[in-house]
Amino acid sequence: MIQARVPAMSEAIDPRAEVLSVVNGMGSLNGIVCDRVGTLSFVDTATHTIHRYRMGRHQTKPNEGTLGAYRSDATGVYGLTIDHQGRLLASYRSECRVTRVDMDGVERDIGVRGVGAPADLVYAIDGSTYVADLPAPGTDGAVYQHTRGGATRVAASTCPRPGGITLDPRQLHLLVADQHLNAIYRFPITADGSLESPSVVIEGPTGDASTLGPLKADEEGRFYVTSSAGLLIYSPDGVHLGTVVLPEPPVNLCWGRGFLGLYLSTRTSIYFVPTKVRGTRTF
Repeated sequence: MIQARVPAMSEAIDPRAEVLSVVNGMGSLNGIVCDRVGTLSFVDTATHTIHRYRMGRHQTKPNEGTLGAYRSDATGVYGLTIDHQGRLLASYRSECRVTRVDMDGVERDIGVRGVGAPADLVYAIDGSTYVADLPAPGTDGAVYQHTRGGATRVAASTCPRPGGITLDPRQLHLLVADQHLNAIYRFPITADGSLESPSVVIEGPTGDASTLGPLKADEEGRFYVTSSAGLLIYSPDGVHLGTVVLPEPPVNLCWGRGFLGLYLSTRTSIYFVPTKVRGTRTF
């Protein structure tokens, strides 16, 4: 169900649009990403499996694909994204590392840490990979930058529990959703990829300190944020435009083929929400 709070919501998502059921009956889904040709990859943490949902070249409906297992050894994988060469990147929360599957099919570490729990991640135009380090309760998290040259450094320690991370349309700012402070921060990105002091863009709903999760931005600057209340849509200046309510709360999301429309993973299912605008291209 699509709930518009203000008329401007219809510029992003038609309130009459049909939310499509794509995949059902899974165990515990999380990371999800769709490549340039429309193949959807997502991880089921209950079975430690990365699945792929393949769309034929001439298939136009997001729920017409074919489901199959891609990897059955993905223990600890939490977040997924893709780099500019089309290689799959994965964050391993249990092993505190980030990996990349190269064109030869071999999975290689691109960043290893001894503490913390890498969660959401995003690939930037300069070749950096930014990772939200979501720690155990009572410990501090951080945002890490894995540079194109292979170095790893703390990019920001402002957010205690960064659970979601993405880039704005021009990739001049990094957006981070903090689950402890229940807010979204905008960090200016400097020439070398480091982050400057942030500003608060969005303060989420009150009453649930862990409500905000992974997020995405469209090419006009709106934010789409997963939460316990559903998919929350905000204007670039933080006005809540509306909510997409699903049978289960969404836990992650990605743009669809051509960066148009949003796939949403819940605990057991995947849904597709059509949009009128395209998402920020990060690969």
